[in-house]
Amino acid sequence: MEGSKTGTMTDLSMKNILVMGASSGIGKAVAEYLAPKVKELVTVSRSPSPHGQWVRADVTNIEDIGNLKQVLKDRAIDALLYLGGTWEKHAFTPGYDFEASPDEETRHILNVNLLGPIRMIQALLPNLGKSGNPKIILMGALVRDHPFQEVANTASKFGLDGIVKAIRSTAKFRERNIGITVIHPGNVATPEVLNDLQDAGKPPSYAIPLADMCMMMHCLLSLSNRSNINEVRMASMLDL
Repeated sequence: MEGSKTGTMTDLSMKNILVMGASSGIGKAVAEYLAPKVKELVTVSRSPSPHGQWVRADVTNIEDIGNLKQVLKDRAIDALLYLGGTWEKHAFTPGYDFEASPDEETRHILNVNLLGPIRMIQALLPNLGKSGNPKIILMGALVRDHPFQEVANTASKFGLDGIVKAIRSTAKFRERNIGITVIHPGNVATPEVLNDLQDAGKPPSYAIPLADMCMMMHCLLSLSNRSNINEVRMASMLDL
């Protein structure tokens, strides 16, 4: 793989990339950005993605992850981008009520946001191991910088930091030169977030442009296997 020995930035056109959560939100936008730039794009989600080779899979279903492995077989994967996520009903609004949040909702959020990345990383390690410069990128949130009250969602985002730290300290990951990064953004200008901002009486300028998020992904994916960025914290200028 280009850049694996020289330490130079790599060419995305040579990469096979898998985007999890590619049917909506940040995942869909990143998939659209990467589709014409990479050698092969695999998109994974419960509902169809218009970009790349779409594979239906629900990360809360072990059988679906097994089916994904069968589709990929021994194909090399240069990057796993876990960009899906979910949160509580009425999250980020005055209508959120922790006491009223059912156990089923809590378990689903932790399943998707925290157990999902762990399962996907475990499942795709053989494929990532075939790359000369493998990357893993997880999507978090600026929960440490804002007083979010959504308990399950906040807990899951803190948990992603634990995944990164544990993996970075694991000898087998270091031997394979697997880079892993968690991006913690503020509001990102997806259609869903822009609608929420409008309902709250805030302009679109309160959100990070999707183009900025895509450029951050491009940078991380272009790094050689001789450096790693553990964490990226992206805030909207108006939320600083």
